[in-house]
Order: sequence, then structure tokens, then C-alpha cells
Amino acid sequence: MPNVVSVFPSKTIQLHTTRSWDFLGVAPQQNEMGFSELAGSYDVIVGVVDTGLWPESKSFDDTGLGPVPSRWKGLCNNTGITNTSELFTCTKKIVGGRAYPLSSSSSASNSRSLLGISTGSPIVQEFNNSRDGTGHGTHTSSTATGVSVSGASLFGLAEGTARGGYSKARVAMYKACWNGGFCSENSIMAAFDDAVHDGVDVLSVSLGGRPKQYDLDGIAIAAFHAVAKGVVVSCSAGNSGPDPKSVANAAPWILTVGASSIDRKIESAILLGNNVTLPGTGLNIFDPKSSYSLVSAGNIATNGSSKFYASRCVAGYVDAAKVKGNIVYCIFDPDVGFSLAAVPNATGVILSGDFYAEILFAFTIPTTLVHESVGKQIESYISSTKNPTATILKSTTLSNVTPAPVVASFSSRGPNAVSPDIVKPDVTAPGLNILAAWPDNSPIFVLNNISYFSSYNIESGTSMSCPHVSGAAALLKSVHPDWSPAAIRSALMTTATILDNTNSPISDFNKSTSGPFDTGAGEINPAKALDPGLVYDITPQDYISYLCESGYNTTQVRLISSDPNTSCKPPKSNATTPFLNYPSIGFMGLTTTSPQSTERIVTNVGAPKSVYTAEITAPSSTSIVVEPSSLEFSSTGQKLSYTITATAKNSLPVSMWSFGSITWIASSHTVRSPIAVTSATKKIISL
Repeated sequence: MPNVVSVFPSKTIQLHTTRSWDFLGVAPQQNEMGFSELAGSYDVIVGVVDTGLWPESKSFDDTGLGPVPSRWKGLCNNTGITNTSELFTCTKKIVGGRAYPLSSSSSASNSRSLLGISTGSPIVQEFNNSRDGTGHGTHTSSTATGVSVSGASLFGLAEGTARGGYSKARVAMYKACWNGGFCSENSIMAAFDDAVHDGVDVLSVSLGGRPKQYDLDGIAIAAFHAVAKGVVVSCSAGNSGPDPKSVANAAPWILTVGASSIDRKIESAILLGNNVTLPGTGLNIFDPKSSYSLVSAGNIATNGSSKFYASRCVAGYVDAAKVKGNIVYCIFDPDVGFSLAAVPNATGVILSGDFYAEILFAFTIPTTLVHESVGKQIESYISSTKNPTATILKSTTLSNVTPAPVVASFSSRGPNAVSPDIVKPDVTAPGLNILAAWPDNSPIFVLNNISYFSSYNIESGTSMSCPHVSGAAALLKSVHPDWSPAAIRSALMTTATILDNTNSPISDFNKSTSGPFDTGAGEINPAKALDPGLVYDITPQDYISYLCESGYNTTQVRLISSDPNTSCKPPKSNATTPFLNYPSIGFMGLTTTSPQSTERIVTNVGAPKSVYTAEITAPSSTSIVVEPSSLEFSSTGQKLSYTITATAKNSLPVSMWSFGSITWIASSHTVRSPIAVTSATKKIISL
């Protein structure tokens, strides 16, 4: 099976890794007759900062597209490429390709990484232009902009029509990430600058790192410049979940995206010797030859070693002689990791643990991941049977799975470590086991010295959820070219759903109910976002004012804005929650004697004459009052404001957060914003 040898928890900056668009309710924009009317009239160009793109993929076919917009200034750079087969050629679909080779000054301390959890491409051929050798950039680009390709699958799994969120969009690749997922911050910032100069409308950025103050964060600075020029910047939230305060790319001008599941699962079930079949997840494409003896790693620890580490299949703790030829049962502990080196010559592996149980990994031997509850059944079977056996079955595709979406275990969580009053992530989108395009020369895995290739691969990570939102943003931009980046984000947030396909609140991977620090405003609903009714708009100057009120000084803000005329006055001592016209609402410093108020301004983008009434779901132990409670619009484009005041009914636990919402309801629109409250006071923190 694919060459994943070890999986360990990572706190470093990484690349964040198609039924998904059907699941999100986005109708195809093309058929045999061309592009449908759902596609807007504005010609959108999506820039992708990533590992490159495989231009020969069918997902980037330019059939049916008209001439490249005259405003476009980009190019396909092939400087130094002498092999004609490696050229990166522009088309009417792929309109740009620039590469930013790593410099000798690049270092891990000044870098970002891809945020994908790979099924494991074992061999990487790197190219010095925008051609993709790793697959990550091809996968993300096709998720956002790919045209419809029927019969796409990974070795027959997840078979169907692969397509991007906005198939009519053009795509430009800015290759700032290289072999191993290393992306220097200098390269990323140069990529942003070129993308803005070239004329992209949306930037999709599936990479990031640990949270930083914005004046020290290259992505935040580059994104500010892009947003100030009218470019929507969509970034992955990171794969450091479910740890709190782990959300990355959380600057208030960035559209920050968490990851969730869809209603499809790749199952690799286990048939026990007692004829009981149990569910599991894995990429096993070969029919099993027979059943094998089943052993628990915790029962075959090496002499004198820890049973705890042996049970988790840590190298050196398991007796290799008792592994050979058997299927080994291990506990998959995210705090310890797992290595195939611990079980040499095993016939297969069963990994038990809720954290990774739904993620499709591809190992070099048949392997399946199961939930802890299933693992307990396997443990019981092993302990009750003298000669336990098992068979890891060939993978199959299950559809219409419930519940879905579910928040992915790895998706980074709030609160926002830098600006706690700005609720992050903003939204979630499909990022678990996503099928999308893959380079033809990059094998999915190598077995017995035979490479197995596929034009489509399944990947997981907030890297995969980010381009879903980028594609949705491109769709909105095509229909509403005059909308600002903030208005597009607002539309996606206020129309997002907090319900799954069973009409229950979206759950977390551990079956608990999710909240705004897990899902943000909820799972995107792009079709509804096309007509949100109201939007919360924000100008670049509004962001500057917010930073000043938050405690950033003039020097820091000038580093972000690159404007030497920017200046900040000291923040007001009583400004516990700085003002920003954000679609979510955060209150800090809330006590029984110190209520907090903030204003919001909404712009009518719906029917000229419309009336909205406020519906409040107050956070626990909190009173919420909104004035006025009704908004009456007489024209499209009209702006009205409201004030929302939060008061603690009882003393709130220090540093604990409670959640609610405000929803503005009209005859044909609902405009929902999450509310988060805490008694903790805001401070600029060093990260």
C-alpha cells in the first residue's frame, strides 16, 4: 500500500491537504452545451499559492472558454527550462505560472508549510517552473477551479464527476512551495505581490504556520495588501486541531477556513474470525488473499519494555518475531504517533483511535483505521479467542453517510490567539478525503517496486477545505464583481449552515456539538451566499483603525499597511472590545457590572424594500439586547446600523467562552452571525 511509513503529530507549519460540491449544493456550471447561467458574467481569475500545477490534467481543459481578459498581466515563466516536456504552457484556462525558488537564506524559522494530510506520494520529481511534482497544488487548484471530468476516481474509489467550485474561472499558479512542503515566507510574499499585480480576483492559500502577531506574520501582511487592492484572500485554518487557540491565518482581513467531512466514506472493513464485520477507513485496493492471525501489540511487548508504548506500536517496544505474518492491532495515539517500523513484516495493521479514524491514509501494507468503540470490540474478540484471526477487506465507497458534515479532528480551533474578539475560523468546508486532480507522474504509492499512478487522488486537510471556499468566492465574484472581499466573506458567513444532513447541529469528530471556535459561522452554502440579503462591509482603513484600537502602535501598523502616513493614537482605556464591522461578534471583559456594547452596519444587497427582524439566541448566563430590533430598508445599497449589548447575568468563569447568535430575518432571507462572550480581557500577546 502507499508509502506512509510513519504518522506523527506536527506542530510545524505545513501545507494544509468530488462529491463535495454536490454536498455543498453547488450545481455544475457546465455540460455538453458549455457553461450554464449560474456562472456569472464577470471573468474571474483565481491565483493559487502552492507547489505548482500539472497543466496536462483534464481538470484544466480550456474547451469552451473565451479569450483571456485583457486586464490580465500574468505570464507563464519557463526561465531555465530546457526540456520541452517540462514546459509550463499557458492556455485559456491556465493563464499564469510563476515560480519562486528557495534561496540560500530560507530557514525553517522563516517559513510556512503546506496544510495537507497526504495519502502518501512516495516519489517526488521537482521542477524549476510552475509544474507540480508533489501533487498538492494540482489538487487544490482543481478543487477551486477544475472543469467537469467524468469517471474520475482513485483506483475505482469515490468514482464520479470531479469538478471545481467555479469551473469557468481561470487559474494562475504561484509556486512558492517545494519538495517536502517547504515554503519560504519571502517567496510567499513575492507570490502575493505578483498575483495582485497580475490581476487575480481571488487568492487561494493552503499553507500556514503557528499564530503570530500580524506585524510579524508575512502571510498576514501580504494578505492585507491584496485585500486592500480588492482581492479575496482565502486561507486554511491549519491542521493543529483540536487544540484550542491553534487557528492560523486568523487576521481579520483573511477568510479563514476550517475543515469538515462530506457524506461519503472510503471503508476498509475488518472481517473477524467469528464472522463479525466491523467498519474501518483505509486505502486497500487489492483483494485479500486470506485471513491472518490477529495479535494485539500490547500483548507482544519486548522483554522489559513498556506495554503502554508497545500497545501504541512505538518502534523498539514490540517483539518483531511475534509480529511476522500477523495482522497487528495498535492504539493510534495522536500524542505518540505510529510507525510501521514497530511492526516489521506484519501482514496488516488495525489502528484504533477516534482522532484519525475517518482520515484516509495509505500505508505500505493493508491498514485500516477504526473508532475506539470498534477497537474495544476487537480487543474483546482477541481476549476471548484462543486463535483470533482477521481479514482486512478491499476498500469500498459509501455514499449518503450520516451525519455530515462533521468537524474534522485535525481542523485548527479558536479562539483566535492574536485577536480573541475576532471569532475564527470564519467558516468550514469539505476537507476530509477529498478527490481532486493529481500529477500523472507522481505515484500514489509503490508496492514491490511497482509504482501505482492515478490522475486523481484523495487528500485531507484544511488545504483541501480552503480551495472549496476559494471556488465559492470566485463564483460570488463572477455574479457580484463590485463586491469587496469583506462583502464576499460576509455573504459566505451569514448564509452558512450550522445543521448537518440529519437536521441536527453539526457535531465535532468526538460526537460533541460543535461551536463557533470549531466551525466559525458554519458550513458554507455557496448557492445561498449568492443572495445573502445583507452584508457586513469593511474597508482597508477600518482594519487599520481596528489594529490601532487593539493596541498595535504606529510602527507595527505601518509594517502591515506599508503606508508611511499611517498613525495610531493610544487606544481608549475602556475599549475592551475594539470595533470592527465583522460578520461575527465577540465580546470580552464581560461582567455583571460591566456590560459591553458594539455597533454593526449592514448593507442591503437584496430587494429595495425589505424589513428584517432580529432573533437572538443568547449565550449562557448572558443577556443580549439589540437596538433597534427591526431594520427597514427602502433601497438596495442602503446602510443601517444596530447596537448590540451583552451583560453577564452571573459571574462568567475566567477565560471561558459562551456562544449564541443574532439572526436578522426577512421574508426571503436569514442573516446569521455567531456571538462569543467571555469575561477575559483582551491583550496583545507575544507568540
